Amino acid sequence: MNNSKRLIRKYGEPISIGAIATKAYFEEERKTYYLKKEAIYTLFDIEVIHTVENVLLDDALLLHGKAYGILSTKGYYTRGVMDYCETIAFEDDFDRSISIKKQSLSQGGCSLPSEGEEAPIDTLARIKTVDATKYTQFALQGAKVPSHMIVIKYLFGVGVGDLIEWGLRKFEILTIENHDERDVLLCFNCIEVL
Repeated sequence: MNNSKRLIRKYGEPISIGAIATKAYFEEERKTYYLKKEAIYTLFDIEVIHTVENVLLDDALLLHGKAYGILSTKGYYTRGVMDYCETIAFEDDFDRSISIKKQSLSQGGCSLPSEGEEAPIDTLARIKTVDATKYTQFALQGAKVPSHMIVIKYLFGVGVGDLIEWGLRKFEILTIENHDERDVLLCFNCIEVL
């Protein structure tokens, strides 16, 4: 029997994926492992090993009464039979109301309101301050150094230089990461605009 199946059987905890109730094995230490690889931040919160096939990115994963979104999933097979599936998930805890306003760049490189005055995009986000010392390469190149990381569920049309408003605070988007181009989450490195 596959080692992962033994782990699920012995240590598995009840979860549901989509409408399927099952058991899964997970290690919260996996995130620590990824962070040791000099990653500044990981988009996922948990990696779950289970035996459910055909998991979709829009399925919900429920564990310990918390809802998680699916970031990626991969099945492992032996002779055409699935042994186990690894699913990387993020906690669906986006609770900060933000507004994203389109910007256009002027000749001086300053972000200005776009001429079309598009309606702002309202959504929910996670907001986290970052350790600026991790971005020394930005400073050495004379570039803006990120102060915050903002993560949202995927939205089309957000660009570098756009402005995020959170209450009275404003942040300029410096970089955008669409994790593995999966169109699930967008991660913005931002600098607070005073």
